[in-house]
Amino acid sequence: MKIVHLICFLVITSQITYSQSLNHELSNASTSQSLKETTSAPLLPEWNSRRITGLAYSTFVPGSGQFYLGHKLKGSLITVGFLASAVTAIISHNNFIANRERLDNLKFDYYNADRYALAEELWRQIKEVNDEQKVNENKRKYSSYIAAGIWLLNIIDYLFLTDDFGVTDFSNNLNINNNLALTDLQNIISIKIPL
Repeated sequence: MKIVHLICFLVITSQITYSQSLNHELSNASTSQSLKETTSAPLLPEWNSRRITGLAYSTFVPGSGQFYLGHKLKGSLITVGFLASAVTAIISHNNFIANRERLDNLKFDYYNADRYALAEELWRQIKEVNDEQKVNENKRKYSSYIAAGIWLLNIIDYLFLTDDFGVTDFSNNLNINNNLALTDLQNIISIKIPL
């Protein structure tokens, strides 16, 4: 969580620094021509219903907002990265819980062992399971951090770096002759089933 707060702090600080430098450039602009050049690129893109819908998509499924706005490769990569790290964190958590239960059972058997050889074998297994549990705990922790980082970078990318490519018109992709009548098109697409 500290990493997320640090990243948010750095992003906000960089935006404040950028806006201060932009204001400084605006105050030093001597002509209206240089004023137009410095203010032509807004910091945030224009918000409309598509951008708000995409932000909602991107908040719940990282990368889907970028995909919605037309950045299909970037959206797909963000989604795959987030899902891979989230699934890894979930699997590591399940393995961590299973190892903890196995460790409790091995400790119980170790305390109740009546032979030295059996106790030594149980102790060896306890050490192996304990080491495996530490690996799963670290894998779970780092995978969770990576998933949270990808989600945060997804939101930052959506807010500042993703432009709207507009609505994709799927009707232009059809290679159908305009000379065909509607009934001919229905006959081509329909399936006849004899009764």
